[in-house]
Amino acid sequence: MDEEGRITAFWQWWSQHEQGLAALLDADPGQPGRRALDAQLGEQLNELDPSLNYRIDPGVGRSQRTLTITAHGQGLLLALARRVRAAAPPPSRRWSYSNFVLPVADLSETTLTVAHRELRLADTRVELGDAARKVNATVWHPEFAHFPHAEERYALACSIMESTLGEESFLCWINELTAPEVQPPQWSGLHDLRELVNDVRARFLVGLPGMNHWAQLEGTRYDGAHVHARVTVPLCPARAPLLEKVVTIRLHLEDPAGSPHADGLEERIVQAIGFDGELVAVETVGDVRTWYCYVLPESGAVQRLMALAREEELPAEAAKDPTWQVVSHLS
Repeated sequence: MDEEGRITAFWQWWSQHEQGLAALLDADPGQPGRRALDAQLGEQLNELDPSLNYRIDPGVGRSQRTLTITAHGQGLLLALARRVRAAAPPPSRRWSYSNFVLPVADLSETTLTVAHRELRLADTRVELGDAARKVNATVWHPEFAHFPHAEERYALACSIMESTLGEESFLCWINELTAPEVQPPQWSGLHDLRELVNDVRARFLVGLPGMNHWAQLEGTRYDGAHVHARVTVPLCPARAPLLEKVVTIRLHLEDPAGSPHADGLEERIVQAIGFDGELVAVETVGDVRTWYCYVLPESGAVQRLMALAREEELPAEAAKDPTWQVVSHLS
């Protein structure tokens, strides 16, 4: 069965059983009820894709609960999780749906249970750094003493970030994340983390729907070449996970300081993309300018962009890149 068929089969099963699953949780919200739910829902989700995860959280709006089916930050699965969410039924009194872990409402009252240990979010200590377009965070919790391996502590720190910021904001606005064994000397609480992330996000807010803010980057490459770039903020696949294909177009500039032909070409690139993707970055290294376009794989945007490049006799490449690895050096 292909992906579309598996998604359809999952939601068909869900439509037949969601009322009973909600009643199961209503009757027994404790561990026995959750284990019974895990046995049924986990089996069905495993048939959809064994790498996806799910969780049940308090509902959004008038819904009693939220079913979140998430890639848990796995870049290769972000688009799948979004397609699963897109096929979900409309929200109801019992259920709403999400493809990202949502932030908790009350940090002071939330406890995460991991490996039979309870981590109160209010006990978390963070050391924060403003990285201009993102935030650097060092995360420490007293329960880290029971997790000697760095990989375990990092996974716990990611869970704390998801609960505090929501998974999408965590992926898009956190730059460097560390989880040491010892408490950082200069620490803040998770409310300060939320405030700083909101401050950084506010720098790049654009009032019009569908409009992106562009940031200017300047630097020198390893070989001494000057680099100038414009990038959308945040430059992150989590904000547009369905844009899984990248098309790059390159132009040798006669004058890197200014090129009317390059400006006109960029307008034509944006027109060729249309509503099927985004121009996410423009990079000039020496006298070569590169446009990075992320588009819907099944749309006609790839063909339109490649046709434009052929018309202009420009080098262009198209490749699948669901993790936006091609522009990771600019993020």
